[in-house]
Amino acid sequence: MGRFAASMDELPATADVVVVGGGIAGASDAFFLSEAGLSVVVLERGDQLAGLTTAQSVACFRAQWDEPDHAALVLPSIDFYGSFAERVGLPGCDIGIRRGGWLFITGTPDGQTAIQAFVAGHRRLGVLDSESLTGEEARRRFPWLGPDVSAASYRALDGWVSPYEVTYGFAKASHATFGLRATATRILTDRETVKGVETTRGTISTRRVVLAAGPFSRE
Repeated sequence: MGRFAASMDELPATADVVVVGGGIAGASDAFFLSEAGLSVVVLERGDQLAGLTTAQSVACFRAQWDEPDHAALVLPSIDFYGSFAERVGLPGCDIGIRRGGWLFITGTPDGQTAIQAFVAGHRRLGVLDSESLTGEEARRRFPWLGPDVSAASYRALDGWVSPYEVTYGFAKASHATFGLRATATRILTDRETVKGVETTRGTISTRRVVLAAGPFSRE
């Protein structure tokens, strides 16, 4: 179970890995790294996890991709979220999945051709339940669409998830230590090798650092 260090002297002096950033990415890193048997410290500059960029997330997930690189990341993630509680070992953990479906529409004259190619791309990547709709079919299914819609693609199982609940689920299921109000101010190096992280709550000795601070990583 993840542990929250409330004061400076509660942060470990050493760790196998220091993760900078306590959003959904940092908490996910903490879970998988600790599952691999590594000691992990997560540094979060805010008062809580998932309080900065993660809180601004659109929080959507969709399997309608035709780019292999995107699909390689997204499809296993959707599968993982679908059985999140079992995967992380937290029975009853609710991450707020809502499968309201995603509808993509176009009004271009060649829209039907473009949509059919888009859905064909899904099929090549293993997504078999998305639909290619003509403009007429789309308006019949979704009557609020305007007359200029020429085609659409739809997948009923696409939807949304609560990034806050996912973040805290990963954190609770991990064996990491989370330091709140702990800003990483400098990565210490010995020539080209990392040797530690300097923070506003002391220095942690480590040989590995993961930057998961999003737009704050440059600092």
